[in-house]
Amino acid sequence: MKHGVVLEVDLKVPPEWEPQRRIGELLLALQSEWVPSELIGIVASAKEFQTDYERRLRELRALGWDYKSRKVHGEGARVRVYYQLVQSAPWPENIHAAITAEAKRRKAGKP
Repeated sequence: MKHGVVLEVDLKVPPEWEPQRRIGELLLALQSEWVPSELIGIVASAKEFQTDYERRLRELRALGWDYKSRKVHGEGARVRVYYQLVQSAPWPENIHAAITAEAKRRKAGKP
């Protein structure tokens, strides 16, 4: 599959950006494209290594973001996963606190 995506680095990632924001901004910048999971892993680890970037990606949903995924067979020896942004939302002041609050709300069973 050819995706035709060419990235040009023109800005450094602000150090205060959490991995969820780095992932979200990548998906937002390439919102009409299918983004390979390998690229998301690299962006998530831009400041500090993320052993579970998939979790950071899932946490975007707690912030009101949505994305779709697809698995592609036949691109080498393994299955590759791609993600595409469906809906974005404004960033909260404190991403970690917003995710924690949403997790508590869901656990309590509140709509």
